[in-house]
Amino acid sequence: MIKAVVDASAFVRLYIPDGPLPEGLIEIIKKALKVESVLLAPDLMLAEASQVVLKKINRAELDKRIGEKIISSMQSIPFQYISNSILLNKSFALSLSNDISIYDSLYVSLALKAEALLFTCDEQMRKIYEKIKER
Repeated sequence: MIKAVVDASAFVRLYIPDGPLPEGLIEIIKKALKVESVLLAPDLMLAEASQVVLKKINRAELDKRIGEKIISSMQSIPFQYISNSILLNKSFALSLSNDISIYDSLYVSLALKAEALLFTCDEQMRKIYEKIKER
């Protein structure tokens, strides 16, 4: 079964299209809904995604009711949320050695640990993941 880690930047774009989606993201979500793939994310992903929705509402770029529907819909996607504490040591080391945030390194760490695909709109994160995965 295919495993995929989806970061907040990619996840939010499913609902608020402010740029291109990572290739294959829609397909992997559809497969997860049919229990043909496994979606993984660190605990913080849903909070990060919700923060983006909140910012859009506060900037009057998104109606509050639509934002509430987006948050509700986000919760219905069948993610397996992984505790940040399980990933923290590896994430901290990745952050130090690659000059990325702990938040970003949590996604990279999880994808590496789970031997999963990584879906992100963050080009730096994607490049670091690809570089480390190839080792």
